[in-house]
Amino acid sequence: MQIILKTRVDCDFQTVFELFEEELFMALKPPGMRITLREFGGKKVGNIVSLEVKILGIIRQDWYNVITESQEGEEECFFVDEGRRMPFPIKKWRHKHRVIQAGTQTDIVDEVSFSTGTLLGDWLLRPVIWGQFVYRKPIYRRFFAESQRSTDHSPQ
Repeated sequence: MQIILKTRVDCDFQTVFELFEEELFMALKPPGMRITLREFGGKKVGNIVSLEVKILGIIRQDWYNVITESQEGEEECFFVDEGRRMPFPIKKWRHKHRVIQAGTQTDIVDEVSFSTGTLLGDWLLRPVIWGQFVYRKPIYRRFFAESQRSTDHSPQ
């Protein structure tokens, strides 16, 4: 199953890609989940992101992703994290984070592919995952607008 969502932010594209780090990752945490970040290696190939996820405060699950692709270009940058150990019921996970120049603004495109192993499970999980990524849109806008303001006002 695939979900693609695009969010336009008021920030230059290089800054957006540079700020795809631990602080943003934690700001994007969906409601109803407690996340303990065990390791955040970054967005280069081979880096690891390891989490402990608590759903509804009681169900503890491990989530272990590896960055399998990363590319920086003049108008688009991206990195891909793929799940090696995911919370139930997810059996396959691939998330491509694309950062695309759009004039003076930037488009962030989340391309998520996942599978529970069954079509019914995928359709039941789709609205949950879609909702978690829609939840990111205002956070992206606010986070990068604030980053742009602090960059614009910083001493040169």
